[in-house]
Amino acid sequence: MTICLYHRDTATEVNDFTLEHIIPDPLGGRLAPDWLKLRNVCKQCNNNIGHFVDASFTHSWFVAQLLHKISHRINSNTPHASIPLNPLGLSGHRPSYMENDETCEAWLGPHGELVFWIRPTDERFVTYMGGNPRTTRTTQSRAYFFPNTQSENDIEKMLNSFRDALPKKLVKKVIFGQWGNVAPEAYGFSEPDALDRSRLEFFNSRISVNMTDQITIPIGQEFDWRFLAKLAIGIGYTTYGDHYLSSPYYQSLKNGLWHWHGVESPRIHGMSFFTPSDIANDSSNLFTQSTGIRNAVTILIKPQGTSLAVLLNIDKERFWVVQASDFVGLDPQIAFSKYGEGLAVILCKEKSLMCEVGLPDLLAHFLGLKRQHIISQIEA
Repeated sequence: MTICLYHRDTATEVNDFTLEHIIPDPLGGRLAPDWLKLRNVCKQCNNNIGHFVDASFTHSWFVAQLLHKISHRINSNTPHASIPLNPLGLSGHRPSYMENDETCEAWLGPHGELVFWIRPTDERFVTYMGGNPRTTRTTQSRAYFFPNTQSENDIEKMLNSFRDALPKKLVKKVIFGQWGNVAPEAYGFSEPDALDRSRLEFFNSRISVNMTDQITIPIGQEFDWRFLAKLAIGIGYTTYGDHYLSSPYYQSLKNGLWHWHGVESPRIHGMSFFTPSDIANDSSNLFTQSTGIRNAVTILIKPQGTSLAVLLNIDKERFWVVQASDFVGLDPQIAFSKYGEGLAVILCKEKSLMCEVGLPDLLAHFLGLKRQHIISQIEA
């Protein structure tokens, strides 16, 4: 019998366990080295954490914007390359026959095309771009795609981006007008029915006269803490193994992982997106610039003093910090022997590139003293 790393309460059969990425796939987790992947997480926890912890971070408006910016920068000049849609927020438009339990979400295509997705709403997941990740896989919804004159510069890019939009969703896609010589159904579009035609006319009438669309960006000020707790647990466990599970701080992180709104927050040390600027700014600018990599997600693991710190940096623009261990009941030398002065894992999903580099070499690259070839490829 093996016990799941995350819930720890019930012994589970070995064949109930699945591969868990400490770094989720939207951040490049599939490229990560094997030591950043776990094999003692049960299927239920893996699914729940993927949907409700990882997604609460990667599908938040702030992180989605950062990841889209990387993708657009790398792929915008590549002919016909598919680019993920850019989430705008919840639209104030309510076209024909929208139910009370539906919302209209607005997105941008690669050339500024507009997409309106009418989907189920769920107040528990209002801060997730795309809504409840389980409901949208099982409940039929509809999305309406509106090309613009810029789309004609690369129709294939637009169509490919639309084809790949809203993956793993039970969504009927309808495009306005005829674009290119390829049949829309070849890109996953459906013929509009009477309801679709009414809604296409509704949206187009507002787009054509440039009517102001009130966009609401739903924000949860604690959207990242559960993910930071999960990240810390993964790094702590891969560093110390089962000994880590007896440390008092692990229990605080586990409580943080399963924390829900309205319950007193557990003791987790770190820096979130909404850390007050007077605390973050003094140290963030130089450190973000010197340890972050353009076009990449960087995870820096650094033993320092009486703690093991994990820093997450996206596109050299935003960074988060979480303490993975306070070394109470654990041997600090194990962490120092594994990570030295610091170890960075750099992931670029868009270019399928990954590298591991020590902090001194990362700083030498930043200063131009010793350039790292793979990092230079990622930055280009």
